[in-house]
Amino acid sequence: MLPESIPTHFDFAGRVDAWGDKTDILLLFGLSILFYAGLTWLSRYPQKFNYPWKISENNAERQYHLASNFVKVIELRSVWLFAIISLQMIGIALGQISSLGYLFVPLVIAITSATVIGYLILASRSASNGTR
Repeated sequence: MLPESIPTHFDFAGRVDAWGDKTDILLLFGLSILFYAGLTWLSRYPQKFNYPWKISENNAERQYHLASNFVKVIELRSVWLFAIISLQMIGIALGQISSLGYLFVPLVIAITSATVIGYLILASRSASNGTR
């Protein structure tokens, strides 16, 4: 059973800097569902995305495949991130841990940046050589 108060905000070092009602964790769960549903829907329409290079007959299939997979990876990472944060919030509320950890935010930023950079490299190579 959760205490009445749970952490609702963290600073860059992963320390709790705001507390709220235990029902606030439902907001995080709801956001996770919305992100999942929205990104699932979005991944089905890669032809509607805005690309930083020209989409041609030669590269369209590959570009759409890469973009759709990129959105699916972001979707997966978002759901995992919400789950990890929720579990950490519960652990902190129960006194089992004291913070998210000082590496949490930098790791999230690094992993997200690596995902975006990796996608951009793959997609730009496919755009420049017209591969399918």
